[in-house]
Amino acid sequence: MKMRATLSGVLLFGSLSLLAAAEPPVLPLWENGAPGFEDRRNEPEQAKDYWVRNIHNPSITVFPAPKEKANGAAVLIVPGGGHRELVFKAEGVEPAKYFNDLGVTAFVLKHRLPRETNSPYSLQIHPR
Repeated sequence: MKMRATLSGVLLFGSLSLLAAAEPPVLPLWENGAPGFEDRRNEPEQAKDYWVRNIHNPSITVFPAPKEKANGAAVLIVPGGGHRELVFKAEGVEPAKYFNDLGVTAFVLKHRLPRETNSPYSLQIHPR
């Protein structure tokens, strides 16, 4: 419950106060890192070509709709990759920009990857 209330407040405040930011704001899902894995939150992600891996600090990237087009609607985008990687640009950033053109604010989720090689996460436990 605490995470949900905090996340709601962060999303509302973050999306309203950072509308003019040049780079889309990135909001961590947990202030101190994912529960049970806080010590891994500062490990750098790996990104190459089309994928992102080594995600230990799950987050939401906010793509606010332009003021002149904003219609009050929002969408959560969860990029694919078979839980081994995230196809973040083609399945996250590009759809977010498409929705922005329609006046829709987009939130793109960057989540942990339980099927990534040597992942400490469980597909049955951690996505919940």
